[in-house]
Order: sequence, then structure tokens, then C-alpha cells
Amino acid sequence: MSFADLLIMELYPWHSTSITAPMAPPPEVIDRFVWQPIADINVTDVFAFGRPWQAVAERLGLPLTASLGAGGHPYGSGVASRAVRTYALPSDQRLVIEWHAGSAGPPSAAETTLLRRALDP
Repeated sequence: MSFADLLIMELYPWHSTSITAPMAPPPEVIDRFVWQPIADINVTDVFAFGRPWQAVAERLGLPLTASLGAGGHPYGSGVASRAVRTYALPSDQRLVIEWHAGSAGPPSAAETTLLRRALDP
């Protein structure tokens, strides 16, 4: 896979220093402008990095299908704070949300291998 194979969207401009309050986009906006367009893409898993995505999934009432890592079932991650939650999207796709202390970035290659094994046993 290369960068040409990726579609990257931000939930909101989390890196902005001028934003000082929590952001809570209306669930219907996320549904209309994020989930519905993603439903048209032929992918099984949709990845979201950063804990704020969990709140969005919960506000939308998406069914939680797995809780891995911190606060959930251990899957071998070497990062104690790494948490992974999966939710069922209405499109039959799976939303995989990952977060860990200190960053909203994706896991390393080694951590990705562990996560892949945990998601597709």
C-alpha cells in the first residue's frame, strides 16, 4: 500500500492552538459527511486515530464490537496505554479506533502487526 491508496480526513483541527474547548461535532454531520461517503468505498476496515473518535462513535450509537488493549482484552501491545475499540458501521464496515497516551498517530509497524492479528484471528 502507498499513500496514493489512503484517504485521510481529520475529525477536526485538533492541532490548532486557538481551540481551547472540547470539540463535539454533531453526530448527524459526521454521519452525513464522513460515514456516508466512506460507505461508498470498497474497504472493510476504517481506521480512526485519537480518542475523540470514540465519543463520536458513542454519540452515533454505533455498536461496540471489540475492546482491546487498555481497558479491554489484552492483545500483546507493548504500549500499556494503547486502546483499540471496534464498532460496526451501518455500511457493514468496521470502524477501528486506536489511541494511546501522548499521541493521536497510528501505531508502529510492529504494533500494526499485533493489531492485525488481533482484529483478524
